[in-house]
Amino acid sequence: ATRGYCLSANSRQFRRAFYDCGNNNHGNAVGDVSVGIGRTGQGLVFDGADDYVLVSDDTTIRLGTSDFTYSMYVKTNEQTDGTGNLLTSFLTMTSGSGFKIATRDNGALKVEIGDQAANTTLMMERGEWAHWTFVGTNGTSVSIYKDGVFSNSYSTNYNINYTDGLYIGSQGDAVFFNGAIDDVRVYSRALTLDDVERLYLLGEGL
Repeated sequence: ATRGYCLSANSRQFRRAFYDCGNNNHGNAVGDVSVGIGRTGQGLVFDGADDYVLVSDDTTIRLGTSDFTYSMYVKTNEQTDGTGNLLTSFLTMTSGSGFKIATRDNGALKVEIGDQAANTTLMMERGEWAHWTFVGTNGTSVSIYKDGVFSNSYSTNYNINYTDGLYIGSQGDAVFFNGAIDDVRVYSRALTLDDVERLYLLGEGL
């Protein structure tokens, strides 16, 4: 089965923020999340102070050691200072370690899914949209794609059974994201390279 979360185009219905595309597990906005211009229509805008979207704990997002795919468009407004320290988190499932997708102060992407983390050299350019895809296979590896292109994979032992829910725009109730996020998708299978490329091209209107 495939699963994805999609933003309602009707901002008057924004109280639920994200509408699950098939499993009736909606996300709820916390703080001053607003609707703005997204990459594929409307997106969610975060101020970096205290806001996020929380998709409540559910078996549809606790994927254990199964194959998975997470994808989303992200645009950061953060200023980098080159230190490489953790700056902001934009997709997490726990306030601790084990599932965190974030940026560092030098603008580089950090991925921590499972018992290992990847401090990549992939850069998040301030004010620019990028499409990110993360594919887990066999509970032992995670592959990273940017704008439909494979970058690298790393070995890790993951078991996504966290019960905190899925946080979009923060790490729990801290480490808040400043920028915009659009078209967050969760799949209970590992997308192929062709799948990832088609997903990116779909968002680009190609």
